[in-house]
This record gives sequence, structure tokens and C-alpha cells, in this order.
Amino acid sequence: MKIYDELPDKVEYKGRIHNLNLNWRNVLKSIDLFEQEEISEAIKVRVALDNLVIGKHPVDADLLDAIFRLIFPPQKDDGEPVIDFEQDSALIFAAFWQTYHINLRETNLHWRDFTELLKGIPRSTRLGEVITLRQTEIPEPTKYNAKERAALIQAKAKVAIKNKANKEKAFMNMYKM
Repeated sequence: MKIYDELPDKVEYKGRIHNLNLNWRNVLKSIDLFEQEEISEAIKVRVALDNLVIGKHPVDADLLDAIFRLIFPPQKDDGEPVIDFEQDSALIFAAFWQTYHINLRETNLHWRDFTELLKGIPRSTRLGEVITLRQTEIPEPTKYNAKERAALIQAKAKVAIKNKANKEKAFMNMYKM
């Protein structure tokens, strides 16, 4: 996407254009739905579509799939996730405030704006520090680095993404519908 391109706010599905509300809150609420094991897949699809589509729409998993392909364009897999929207929510809020003076509780950003600003969070924020630490490789052991390795392993454990398997499973289920 180029800087001058309009942000996507419509999806064509079965010859009909559906207007979308891709506010960052709506997208995250829709993603969170798929982590709820006690909710049926049919209800998840309906509620996610209600969150994202403005006006009447069919309750169809293929429509939701088309919307998610618009929201999450295909990208190469860069390995382990380095951010968790639930676990890191306070850090995300603080980083947006510190960096952009944006109060996320009072701001309606399009999903693409939100994610692009999130990608630009500097390392000088606590969120940036946590992401950097999560990405730091543990060096091979030598007879000189035992203390440094132990400290790094302990620090990485403190900021590690919890329940990563459940989140990845929920996210993958979203695409398997």
C-alpha cells in the first residue's frame, strides 16, 4: 500500500459492495472472538461480521474471509510473534501516548493506521524495549557468558508472550473457516 492510497473501507463479495468499519477496536474485538472456545463458530462469524460490516450483510464465513484478507494482506512469516494485543495492551496504550500523543481510548483509528503506527513505535518506549527483548537471540554458551545468558533468559521469560499456542490456534482457526 502506498502512502497516497485510500484506506480500504469496502469489500466486494458475490457482486455486492459491503461498506466496512475497520476501526482498530472492531478488528481486535473480532479477532478476540475466535479465542473464545465456548462460543460456536457460527456465532463468531455472525458477531465478527456485525462488528466489521456496516448495514445488512449475509452471515457467511466466506465474506468474513474476504474481509480478513483485506485487513491482513499475505506476508511472509517472520517467525515468532513479538506482540500480543491483550497481554501488551497497557504497553501499547502507553507507547501511543508517549510517541504520538494519541489516547487510544478516545481515538478511532483505521486498522491500517493503527498497525502502521504500531510498527513505528520506537525502541525508547517500554513496548519497544519488550519487543526488542523478545527478538533478542540467546547467544551460544561459552565459558565467559554464563551470567549474561542467565540474565537474558530470565529477562526474556518475564516478557514472554503467555498462552501463545492458544492465540495462534485461534488465529489459524479464523482462516480455516
